[in-house]
Amino acid sequence: MGMYATDGEKQKAYRLRKENKAYKVIEGFVIEQNGSYKAVMDRVNGNSNGHTSNKPVTTVTNSKHSNFEQSDKKDEITIKGFYDDVETPSTEEIECLKEIPFEEEEEKKELGLKEFLHKATGLNALKALLYEPTCTINGFLSGYTGTGSKTVLPNKATVKLDFRLVPRQMPEEIFRKLVTHLKSHGFGDIKVIDHGSTEPVKTPITDKFVQTIVKTAEKVYNKRAVMYPTSAGSGPMHLFRNWLGYPIVSVGCAHAESRGHAPNENITIDGFVQGTKFIAAIIQDFASS
Repeated sequence: MGMYATDGEKQKAYRLRKENKAYKVIEGFVIEQNGSYKAVMDRVNGNSNGHTSNKPVTTVTNSKHSNFEQSDKKDEITIKGFYDDVETPSTEEIECLKEIPFEEEEEKKELGLKEFLHKATGLNALKALLYEPTCTINGFLSGYTGTGSKTVLPNKATVKLDFRLVPRQMPEEIFRKLVTHLKSHGFGDIKVIDHGSTEPVKTPITDKFVQTIVKTAEKVYNKRAVMYPTSAGSGPMHLFRNWLGYPIVSVGCAHAESRGHAPNENITIDGFVQGTKFIAAIIQDFASS
Protein backbone atom coordinates (compact mmCIF):
# COMPACT_ATOMS: atom_id res chain seq x y z
CA MET A 1 0.00 0.00 0.00
CA GLY A 2 1.07 3.61 -0.39
CA MET A 3 0.50 6.32 2.20
CA TYR A 4 1.12 10.03 1.81
CA ALA A 5 0.85 12.68 4.53
CA THR A 6 -0.44 15.49 2.38
CA ASP A 7 -3.65 17.36 1.62
CA GLY A 8 -4.06 15.44 -1.59
CA GLU A 9 -1.06 16.81 -3.50
CA LYS A 10 -0.29 14.72 -6.53
CA GLN A 11 2.21 14.50 -9.31
CA LYS A 12 0.96 17.06 -11.78
CA ALA A 13 4.03 18.12 -13.75
CA TYR A 14 3.01 16.38 -16.94
CA ARG A 15 2.20 18.61 -19.84
CA LEU A 16 1.07 17.09 -23.10
CA ARG A 17 0.82 18.51 -26.54
CA LYS A 18 -1.00 17.04 -29.50
CA GLU A 19 0.81 15.79 -32.59
CA ASN A 20 -0.51 14.61 -35.93
CA LYS A 21 1.51 11.88 -37.58
CA ALA A 22 1.03 9.56 -40.51
CA TYR A 23 0.37 5.83 -40.36
CA LYS A 24 3.39 3.61 -39.82
CA VAL A 25 3.72 -0.01 -40.89
CA ILE A 26 6.06 -2.36 -39.03
CA GLU A 27 6.31 -5.97 -40.16
CA GLY A 28 2.65 -6.13 -41.09
CA PHE A 29 1.37 -4.33 -38.01
CA VAL A 30 -0.37 -1.05 -38.77
CA ILE A 31 0.03 1.47 -35.99
CA GLU A 32 -2.20 4.52 -35.99
CA GLN A 33 -0.61 7.64 -34.58
CA ASN A 34 -3.10 10.23 -35.83
CA GLY A 35 -3.89 12.57 -32.99
CA SER A 36 -1.60 10.86 -30.51
CA TYR A 37 -0.22 12.64 -27.46
CA LYS A 38 3.37 13.38 -26.60
CA ALA A 39 4.48 14.05 -23.05
CA VAL A 40 7.11 16.72 -22.59
CA MET A 41 8.76 14.64 -19.88
CA ASP A 42 9.22 10.95 -19.13
CA ARG A 43 6.54 9.45 -16.94
CA VAL A 44 6.00 6.22 -15.03
CA ASN A 45 3.43 4.20 -16.94
CA GLY A 46 1.76 2.94 -13.79
CA ASN A 47 0.95 6.43 -12.50
CA SER A 48 -1.71 6.96 -15.11
CA ASN A 49 -2.40 3.63 -16.68
CA GLY A 50 -4.10 2.65 -19.89
CA HIS A 51 -7.43 2.17 -18.15
CA THR A 52 -7.78 5.84 -17.24
CA SER A 53 -5.85 7.84 -19.84
CA ASN A 54 -4.61 7.54 -23.41
CA LYS A 55 -0.86 7.30 -22.92
CA PRO A 56 1.41 7.80 -25.94
CA VAL A 57 2.65 4.20 -25.91
CA THR A 58 -0.76 2.60 -25.56
CA THR A 59 -1.98 4.06 -28.84
CA VAL A 60 -0.05 1.31 -30.60
CA THR A 61 -2.42 -1.30 -29.19
CA ASN A 62 -4.84 -0.26 -31.94
CA SER A 63 -3.16 -2.81 -34.21
CA LYS A 64 -5.07 -3.76 -37.36
CA HIS A 65 -3.45 -7.19 -37.41
CA SER A 66 -6.31 -9.02 -35.68
CA ASN A 67 -4.27 -12.10 -34.78
CA PHE A 68 -1.83 -10.01 -32.76
CA GLU A 69 -4.34 -7.92 -30.86
CA GLN A 70 -3.91 -8.30 -27.11
CA SER A 71 -6.81 -6.07 -26.09
CA ASP A 72 -10.41 -6.01 -27.27
CA LYS A 73 -12.86 -3.19 -27.91
CA LYS A 74 -13.41 -2.89 -24.17
CA ASP A 75 -9.64 -2.47 -23.75
CA GLU A 76 -9.57 -5.68 -21.74
CA ILE A 77 -6.49 -7.84 -22.19
CA THR A 78 -7.46 -10.90 -24.21
CA ILE A 79 -4.74 -13.24 -22.93
CA LYS A 80 -6.69 -16.27 -21.73
CA GLY A 81 -6.88 -16.42 -17.94
CA PHE A 82 -5.22 -13.04 -17.47
CA TYR A 83 -7.86 -11.82 -15.00
CA ASP A 84 -8.39 -15.13 -13.19
CA ASP A 85 -6.66 -14.10 -9.96
CA VAL A 86 -7.54 -10.40 -9.90
CA GLU A 87 -9.29 -9.46 -6.67
CA THR A 88 -11.76 -6.64 -6.18
CA PRO A 89 -11.18 -3.97 -3.52
CA SER A 90 -12.60 -4.69 -0.09
CA THR A 91 -15.30 -2.59 1.56
CA GLU A 92 -12.64 -0.95 3.75
CA GLU A 93 -10.53 -0.14 0.69
CA ILE A 94 -13.48 1.40 -1.14
CA GLU A 95 -14.11 3.68 1.82
CA CYS A 96 -10.44 4.58 1.79
CA LEU A 97 -10.59 5.47 -1.91
CA LYS A 98 -13.50 7.80 -1.23
CA GLU A 99 -11.25 9.79 1.11
CA ILE A 100 -8.54 10.38 -1.51
CA PRO A 101 -8.69 13.94 -2.89
CA PHE A 102 -8.97 13.45 -6.65
CA GLU A 103 -8.72 16.69 -8.63
CA GLU A 104 -10.25 15.11 -11.68
CA GLU A 105 -10.76 18.13 -13.93
CA GLU A 106 -7.27 19.42 -13.27
CA GLU A 107 -5.85 15.96 -13.94
CA LYS A 108 -7.61 15.71 -17.30
CA LYS A 109 -6.52 19.22 -18.24
CA GLU A 110 -2.89 18.46 -17.49
CA LEU A 111 -3.07 15.20 -19.46
CA GLY A 112 -4.61 16.99 -22.42
CA LEU A 113 -7.77 14.90 -22.19
CA LYS A 114 -11.43 15.74 -22.38
CA GLU A 115 -12.28 12.53 -20.58
CA PHE A 116 -10.65 9.39 -19.21
CA LEU A 117 -10.85 6.14 -21.13
CA HIS A 118 -14.43 4.81 -21.27
CA LYS A 119 -15.53 8.06 -19.60
CA ALA A 120 -14.39 6.76 -16.21
CA THR A 121 -14.87 9.34 -13.50
CA GLY A 122 -14.42 9.78 -9.76
CA LEU A 123 -14.25 6.57 -7.77
CA ASN A 124 -14.35 4.40 -10.91
CA ALA A 125 -11.29 6.17 -12.32
CA LEU A 126 -9.35 5.58 -9.11
CA LYS A 127 -10.39 1.93 -9.00
CA ALA A 128 -9.20 1.49 -12.59
CA LEU A 129 -5.86 3.10 -11.80
CA LEU A 130 -5.15 1.13 -8.65
CA TYR A 131 -6.91 -2.21 -9.11
CA GLU A 132 -6.85 -3.09 -12.81
CA PRO A 133 -3.75 -4.72 -14.35
CA THR A 134 -2.32 -3.52 -17.66
CA CYS A 135 -0.36 -4.73 -20.66
CA THR A 136 1.69 -1.90 -22.16
CA ILE A 137 3.60 -1.90 -25.44
CA ASN A 138 6.69 0.13 -24.55
CA GLY A 139 7.99 0.35 -28.11
CA PHE A 140 8.85 -1.27 -31.43
CA LEU A 141 12.32 -1.51 -32.97
CA SER A 142 12.71 -2.48 -36.63
CA GLY A 143 13.87 -1.27 -40.01
CA TYR A 144 15.71 1.88 -40.99
CA THR A 145 14.70 5.19 -39.45
CA GLY A 146 17.71 7.34 -40.33
CA THR A 147 18.06 10.23 -42.75
CA GLY A 148 16.89 9.66 -46.29
CA SER A 149 15.39 6.52 -47.78
CA LYS A 150 16.47 2.90 -47.72
CA THR A 151 14.42 0.38 -49.69
CA VAL A 152 15.53 -2.68 -47.77
CA LEU A 153 13.11 -4.79 -45.72
CA PRO A 154 14.26 -5.43 -42.13
CA ASN A 155 15.22 -8.98 -41.19
CA LYS A 156 13.98 -8.72 -37.62
CA ALA A 157 11.65 -6.77 -35.38
CA THR A 158 11.55 -6.36 -31.61
CA VAL A 159 8.70 -5.27 -29.37
CA LYS A 160 8.97 -4.68 -25.64
CA LEU A 161 6.04 -5.11 -23.25
CA ASP A 162 5.48 -4.62 -19.57
CA PHE A 163 2.64 -5.76 -17.36
CA ARG A 164 1.43 -3.87 -14.32
CA LEU A 165 0.04 -6.64 -12.14
CA VAL A 166 -2.20 -6.46 -9.10
CA PRO A 167 -2.14 -8.61 -5.94
CA ARG A 168 -2.58 -12.37 -6.47
CA GLN A 169 -1.34 -12.20 -10.07
CA MET A 170 2.03 -13.95 -10.26
CA PRO A 171 4.60 -12.82 -12.87
CA GLU A 172 5.70 -16.33 -13.84
CA GLU A 173 2.11 -17.39 -14.48
CA ILE A 174 1.34 -14.28 -16.54
CA PHE A 175 4.49 -14.83 -18.60
CA ARG A 176 3.44 -18.42 -19.31
CA LYS A 177 -0.03 -17.25 -20.36
CA LEU A 178 1.51 -14.64 -22.68
CA VAL A 179 3.64 -17.27 -24.43
CA THR A 180 0.62 -19.57 -24.76
CA HIS A 181 -1.43 -16.68 -26.15
CA LEU A 182 1.15 -15.93 -28.85
CA LYS A 183 1.44 -19.60 -29.84
CA SER A 184 -2.34 -19.98 -30.07
CA HIS A 185 -2.44 -17.12 -32.60
CA GLY A 186 0.32 -18.46 -34.82
CA PHE A 187 3.26 -16.61 -33.29
CA GLY A 188 5.01 -19.59 -31.75
CA ASP A 189 8.24 -18.72 -33.56
CA ILE A 190 8.62 -15.45 -31.64
CA LYS A 191 11.41 -15.52 -29.07
CA VAL A 192 9.98 -14.21 -25.79
CA ILE A 193 12.44 -13.04 -23.13
CA ASP A 194 11.57 -12.38 -19.49
CA HIS A 195 13.78 -9.47 -18.37
CA GLY A 196 12.69 -9.69 -14.73
CA SER A 197 9.75 -9.04 -12.49
CA THR A 198 8.52 -8.33 -8.98
CA GLU A 199 5.45 -9.82 -7.35
CA PRO A 200 2.44 -7.61 -6.58
CA VAL A 201 2.06 -6.94 -2.88
CA LYS A 202 -0.46 -5.34 -0.56
CA THR A 203 -0.71 -4.87 3.20
CA PRO A 204 -4.28 -4.66 4.56
CA ILE A 205 -5.11 -1.10 5.58
CA THR A 206 -6.50 -2.48 8.83
CA ASP A 207 -3.11 -3.87 9.84
CA LYS A 208 -1.82 -2.50 13.16
CA PHE A 209 1.45 -1.41 11.54
CA VAL A 210 -0.41 0.60 8.90
CA GLN A 211 -2.42 2.40 11.55
CA THR A 212 0.78 3.21 13.45
CA ILE A 213 2.26 4.82 10.33
CA VAL A 214 -0.91 6.87 9.76
CA LYS A 215 -0.89 8.23 13.31
CA THR A 216 2.83 9.03 13.11
CA ALA A 217 2.39 10.87 9.80
CA GLU A 218 -0.41 13.03 11.18
CA LYS A 219 1.69 13.82 14.25
CA VAL A 220 4.80 14.84 12.27
CA TYR A 221 3.09 16.77 9.45
CA ASN A 222 0.12 18.04 11.48
CA LYS A 223 -2.19 17.17 8.59
CA ARG A 224 -4.72 14.51 7.76
CA ALA A 225 -2.99 11.48 6.26
CA VAL A 226 -4.15 10.44 2.80
CA MET A 227 -3.85 6.68 2.51
CA TYR A 228 -3.72 4.71 -0.75
CA PRO A 229 -4.60 1.01 -0.24
CA THR A 230 -2.21 0.22 -3.09
CA SER A 231 -0.25 2.17 -5.68
CA ALA A 232 0.45 1.94 -9.40
CA GLY A 233 4.18 1.46 -8.91
CA SER A 234 6.70 -1.29 -8.45
CA GLY A 235 9.55 -2.27 -6.15
CA PRO A 236 11.00 -5.25 -4.24
CA MET A 237 8.39 -5.08 -1.47
CA HIS A 238 7.36 -8.71 -2.06
CA LEU A 239 10.63 -9.86 -0.47
CA PHE A 240 9.32 -8.63 2.87
CA ARG A 241 5.55 -9.03 2.51
CA ASN A 242 5.10 -12.16 0.41
CA TRP A 243 8.22 -14.09 1.38
CA LEU A 244 8.73 -13.08 5.03
CA GLY A 245 5.16 -12.10 5.91
CA TYR A 246 5.98 -8.66 7.28
CA PRO A 247 3.58 -5.71 6.82
CA ILE A 248 5.02 -2.99 4.64
CA VAL A 249 4.01 0.51 3.55
CA SER A 250 5.50 3.10 1.22
CA VAL A 251 6.19 6.64 2.41
CA GLY A 252 8.33 9.43 1.04
CA CYS A 253 9.07 13.15 0.93
CA ALA A 254 8.18 14.10 -2.64
CA HIS A 255 6.07 17.13 -3.54
CA ALA A 256 3.62 17.89 -6.33
CA GLU A 257 6.32 18.97 -8.80
CA SER A 258 8.95 16.37 -7.91
CA ARG A 259 9.01 15.00 -11.47
CA GLY A 260 9.32 11.43 -10.24
CA HIS A 261 11.61 9.22 -12.38
CA ALA A 262 11.99 11.99 -14.96
CA PRO A 263 14.80 14.46 -15.77
CA ASN A 264 15.27 17.06 -13.03
CA GLU A 265 13.62 14.88 -10.38
CA ASN A 266 13.74 16.89 -7.18
CA ILE A 267 12.64 17.35 -3.58
CA THR A 268 12.61 20.45 -1.41
CA ILE A 269 14.99 20.96 1.51
CA ASP A 270 12.08 21.36 3.91
CA GLY A 271 10.50 18.21 2.51
CA PHE A 272 13.75 16.31 3.00
CA VAL A 273 14.09 17.50 6.61
CA GLN A 274 10.46 16.66 7.41
CA GLY A 275 10.83 13.30 5.71
CA THR A 276 13.88 12.52 7.84
CA LYS A 277 11.94 13.41 10.99
CA PHE A 278 9.06 11.24 9.79
CA ILE A 279 11.26 8.17 9.39
CA ALA A 280 12.82 8.75 12.81
CA ALA A 281 9.35 9.07 14.36
CA ILE A 282 8.21 5.87 12.63
CA ILE A 283 11.10 3.94 14.17
CA GLN A 284 10.34 5.37 17.62
CA ASP A 285 6.58 4.82 17.45
CA PHE A 286 6.98 1.31 16.02
CA ALA A 287 9.32 0.35 18.84
CA SER A 288 6.81 1.49 21.45
CA SER A 289 3.69 0.12 19.76
